[in-house]
Amino acid sequence: MANSRSKRTNKDQMEMIINFLGENRVLVTQKMHPLNTGDCEPLWDELTEKLNSVENGARKDKKQWKTVST
Repeated sequence: MANSRSKRTNKDQMEMIINFLGENRVLVTQKMHPLNTGDCEPLWDELTEKLNSVENGARKDKKQWKTVST
């Protein structure tokens, strides 16, 4: 399986998660106006794309990255 990637989150990915969540606190606190609850999904999409692009890193879907990040 040439496209197989590690299931473990590597150091670079963990640092990326910490930095991204620090810049986007709403993902951690989930405090937002009830009418804007969909505003988090584009941020999760962005973070997922960045994390999955890390060379030799874990490749996960958005739902899986959310569980790593919380």
